[in-house]
Amino acid sequence: MNMCLDAWAVIAWLEDSATAPHLEAHLGTGRSCMSWVNAGEVHYVVARRASPQAADQVISQLGADVDLVDATGPRTMAAAGINATHRMSYADCFAVATALEFRVPLVTSDPEIICANVPGLEVIDLRGASPVARPTHGLGTQVAPPPAARARPTPP
Repeated sequence: MNMCLDAWAVIAWLEDSATAPHLEAHLGTGRSCMSWVNAGEVHYVVARRASPQAADQVISQLGADVDLVDATGPRTMAAAGINATHRMSYADCFAVATALEFRVPLVTSDPEIICANVPGLEVIDLRGASPVARPTHGLGTQVAPPPAARARPTPP
């Protein structure tokens, strides 16, 4: 895997916000991962803004493009440990725990994550599309541009 996505990144992409091109620049080679907890965040946001059916469609397409990983016992305990020591939502802690476990950068524009300074976490800040934390695992952040055929789901 080459990166981990949080809900903010996917929602920004769906909304075609100013951060969407930065995310697209990081997609394309290798597989990305995302916690099912964070996919659940995407689902409820799309369901509220559009419809439950649109949310189901987005998650289906997301699952085809991204490895959605379960909230296993060890991953849940890692997220709880992060939540105990950092001021961020519990769902954000799952994104952080997943990125740390797979030793990949976490792609986000969420200020709670960006400002948390979690040891060992490399963050790609979509607001500026540059790493904001020192990588401790030797992984770079450059990836090829996305395939031209990659299409966004219909925005909510």
